[in-house]
Amino acid sequence: LTLDLPDGWVQGDDTLLLDDVARVRAIPFTLYTGPVEGGTGSIVLLWRFPNVSLNPLATTPEAPDLYADGLRLLRLAIVEPGCNVGTDIRREYPIGGMTAVGTSFSAVDCPQLPDTRGWFAGLRWNDINYIFYMYTDPIEAMDTARDELQAILDGLRFAG
Repeated sequence: LTLDLPDGWVQGDDTLLLDDVARVRAIPFTLYTGPVEGGTGSIVLLWRFPNVSLNPLATTPEAPDLYADGLRLLRLAIVEPGCNVGTDIRREYPIGGMTAVGTSFSAVDCPQLPDTRGWFAGLRWNDINYIFYMYTDPIEAMDTARDELQAILDGLRFAG
């Protein structure tokens, strides 16, 4: 997949090793980060992770619950242990002309990292799970940066 990044944004790829649901898993990720109005914006993309539950709202019984996976991975991979994490209700978000499911979140009173807030949204493409986490530093930058981050997501293109 490709994202059109604004000037000053950079991208890095790696793999997370997470102690997740009865075993350690390797989950690939990409971090996109750069300047936004009022601070620094970040987009973390996790993909090729297993689903741990099925979507109770889906019309097909085998549909994964990317909302539940997003909540699980938010706490395992995105915010540090010990943060006070709050989330909103399940919502739909646009990403690259597709519909993704997720919610907004905040992480405050973390032991070492600054407070932040943002949202996540997950979708499936070619039977592969993708979840995007968007947040800012400082936390107040999200007041003005949300549209900038959404514009990056709107430019998502899958190849193939």
